[in-house]
Amino acid sequence: MNPTPSTPWRSLAVEWLLVIGVAVFAAQRYTPFDATLVLGGFESEWNTSFAYHAVTGVRTQGRIPLWQPLLERGEPALESLQMSTLNPFSLFPSLIFGAEIGVRYSIITHIVIAGLGGWAIGWVLGFATPARLMLAILMLAKGNMPSVAAMGFFQLATTQAYLPWVIAGVIAVARFRYHRTPVVLLAVALTLLYLGGSIYYMLPALMFVGMLGLA
Repeated sequence: MNPTPSTPWRSLAVEWLLVIGVAVFAAQRYTPFDATLVLGGFESEWNTSFAYHAVTGVRTQGRIPLWQPLLERGEPALESLQMSTLNPFSLFPSLIFGAEIGVRYSIITHIVIAGLGGWAIGWVLGFATPARLMLAILMLAKGNMPSVAAMGFFQLATTQAYLPWVIAGVIAVARFRYHRTPVVLLAVALTLLYLGGSIYYMLPALMFVGMLGLA
C-alpha cells in the first residue's frame, strides 16, 4: 500500500517528524509541566472528570472503577457517552503524568493526530511532499480545535482529530481495494472517534463515509 513508491520511507519519516514538531509548537500553551495550569471554561471539570476518576482509582485501588459516583447520582465510568476512559489517547497521558498535566498533554497528542491525519489524506491521494505537508499544517492549525479545548470542551476538541483519518480511510478503501490496511484504518478511526467521549462528530463522520463511498 504505497501510492508514491518513489518516496523513500526515510523521507516519509522526516515528514512525520516535521508535522509532529509543528503540532507541538502550535500547542505550546499546553506544554508547561505545571499541575496548576488547568483548562478554562465552566464545564471543563465535568468534561475532564473521567481522567481524574481513572487516575484516582488506579492510585488508590489499582484499577479503574466502573462507576463514577461524584457526578449527580453517579454514572458508568466506561459506558457513558461523555466519558473518554476507553480512548487510549485521551486516558494514557493522564495515567502517565497525572490528570492535571495529562489532560493538557492529551490535547497536544490529538493536535498531532489531526496533523498526521491531514498528511494521510494527501498520502492516500498520491500527493507529493509539499501538498502532504500543507494538508497536515492546515489540519492541525485550524483554530476551532484548540479554541474549543481552551473553553473546556475537551471531548468536542479531541474527537475532531479523527475526522481526517476517517476521510483518509474511505479514500484508501476506494483506491486500494485488495488491501486490508485501509479497512482496518477506517474501522480504527471510527472506533476511536466513538470512544472519544462525544458522539457529536459521529454523524458527519458517517456522512463522509457515505458521500465519499458513493463518489
